[in-house]
Amino acid sequence: MKKRLLAILADHVLIFIAFFAVSAMLGYSAERILGVFKYLLFGFMGLHLFVAMLFDKYNFGRRSGGRKTLYPLLYTNLTFVLAGSLIIMLRAELGGYRMLFYGTAAMATVFELLGWWVLYVFYAAKHRGYAREHENGEGVSDEEKKGRHVLRVSPPRVFASIHGMAIRQSILDQIGPGAFDYLRTHVPLGKSSMVISSADRLSVLILPKRGINTIVNLQRVNDHQFVNKFFESVNYKLPQGGIFSSYAETKELRKARFLRRYTPFLGFVLYSFDFLWTRLAPKLPVFKKIYFRVTQGRNRVMSRAEILGRLYSCGFEILDETQVNGVLFFVARKIREPYFDNNPTYGPLI
Repeated sequence: MKKRLLAILADHVLIFIAFFAVSAMLGYSAERILGVFKYLLFGFMGLHLFVAMLFDKYNFGRRSGGRKTLYPLLYTNLTFVLAGSLIIMLRAELGGYRMLFYGTAAMATVFELLGWWVLYVFYAAKHRGYAREHENGEGVSDEEKKGRHVLRVSPPRVFASIHGMAIRQSILDQIGPGAFDYLRTHVPLGKSSMVISSADRLSVLILPKRGINTIVNLQRVNDHQFVNKFFESVNYKLPQGGIFSSYAETKELRKARFLRRYTPFLGFVLYSFDFLWTRLAPKLPVFKKIYFRVTQGRNRVMSRAEILGRLYSCGFEILDETQVNGVLFFVARKIREPYFDNNPTYGPLI
């Protein structure tokens, strides 16, 4: 919570600085900036905060690495500019402030990207040091040194075994407490198991064809650009009876997260906009192309029935499903080859 509040404060300080800098560049006096423009500034900040909450921009708890923090930043700023442009078009009296709005948005985005780059370099350096420490054997027991596998922190992270504190800690960092206990209880983890964290099916296709009986993916199903293709790749790598486990956020759990995080009233308002964008837009002919162009098919919203149905069509049967840490974990077993559908649909009619 403290990190989120600090991020919100820092972000809007940058907007404040960008607003005054662009106002000065356009030749506006200090009296006009502090007098008339203060209402515009508050409007900019309020609109930006609303859009940022909609895209979960300030939630860094479950994100690691550069792209996962960069995408919400870009989506937020793009939507902010689009929403602001629409307001300016509808309100003729705001037309004279068009350059001020676009200039502020552009300069604030540059500031944010510079801040993101600094934090990303710091994050990468920190984790490279962690990898070197384990490669040198520091902080690793004698038992782990004998049979340990080197942890290389570079996406996609692929781990050859579940053994060792480094692997356990990586799982905890990726999906939080409780997930490791679930996997250890419901999934046969051993030398024939492969634990990955990737939304790219190439990470599965490069795995060896033989010697793998279990695949665990620590990346949300919602973040796969082509969900069925990923499941089909897992099916291809597993033998008959092989085990596949991963997790997803269903639409019901997504709604519960909004209501829990932003209070029932504000959460319902934000969820209503989220529903229009993530559930309605992909089903409308005109907005469908815009939606997939912006999101690239990632962070999609799916129901429990849709997730399980995709698994079944890709040749799996469900052995177990449980809610852990606000997401749905599942364990599936390969029972056949996938049904290949060359013309899938995302619309309301099949």
